Order: sequence, then structure tokens, then C-alpha cells
Amino acid sequence: MISYRLDDEHETLRATVEEFARDVVAPVIGGYYERGEFPYEIVARMGKMGLFGLPFPEEYGGMGGDYFALCLALHELARVDSSVAITLEAGVSLGVMPIYRFGTAAQKREWLRPLCAGEQLAAFGLTEPGGGSDVAPTRGRPSPTLSPSSPSPASGPAAARRSRPSSCPRTRRA
Repeated sequence: MISYRLDDEHETLRATVEEFARDVVAPVIGGYYERGEFPYEIVARMGKMGLFGLPFPEEYGGMGGDYFALCLALHELARVDSSVAITLEAGVSLGVMPIYRFGTAAQKREWLRPLCAGEQLAAFGLTEPGGGSDVAPTRGRPSPTLSPSSPSPASGPAAARRSRPSSCPRTRRA
């Protein structure tokens, strides 16, 4: 017979994240929404807990866990606030995972430890007008005439202003 009980390690993680979501996130998240601010303090605490490093090997600063552990953490966070949960999910799956799976050894050395520790937050940005959350219709392409630090016509602050809905508040950086 199949058991649907969590093993001790997964249950401890689940209970820890549940308590964090209830005691840390729930009491303050509404204030962040009201002020139109990103919850940097909450994200920093998630980093200190090791949540951004859950599915990555310890050699890269991760927790040596698995994707199921990440899913448990996401579930418990989303029960309280889905934006905090998606910040973790996107940071791990869209930010850190591509570096872990496809990055060079030098990129892994430079980026994985601070990302797994939550000292830095990786993100996936899509600001091209008409793209929304679907990356398939993206028209912008790398150009050999632009240096990596030069903004392309489809990127940069002007493009971000054009593509940001008026209801989307700006957030302050820490």
C-alpha cells in the first residue's frame, strides 16, 4: 500500500515553512501591498532559511534537497501569500536553475552560492511590448553591434516605462 505521509525530513521542512508563512509573512504582507513595496525583508529571511537553495547540491551552497522539497515550501507559502511563493519559485526555477543546468563552471562559481543563499535574487525579465508573460512572441534579438552593457531599443528604462501598466507600482531597491 502506498503511503502518502511525508518522511521526517520533508515534514520538518513543511512545518517550518508553514510556521514562517503564518508568523512572519501573514502579519505584514498586506502592508507591503498597501505601500506598493517589494517585501525585501521577507525574501532575505527566506534566503537565510535556505529556501532559494533547496533543490541544489551543497557544493554550490544549496540545501541538497529535491524539487519535492521546493514544492512543499511553495505550497505552504502560497497558502498565505502567492506573490511570496512565486518570488521563490521564479528565483529558483527561472533564475538559479538555468545557471545550474546550463552555466559554465565560471558562471556557477560566481553566481550559485549567493543565489542559493538568497544574498542575490535572480529574475526573468520580459518587458517587450506585446509580450506579456508569453516569451514566444518576443521580437528582440541580440545584436552584434551592441555591447552587453548597451540597452537595446526593446529594453532599458524607456521600454520598461512603455510596457509597465499604469497600475503597476514602482518598487524601491534596498
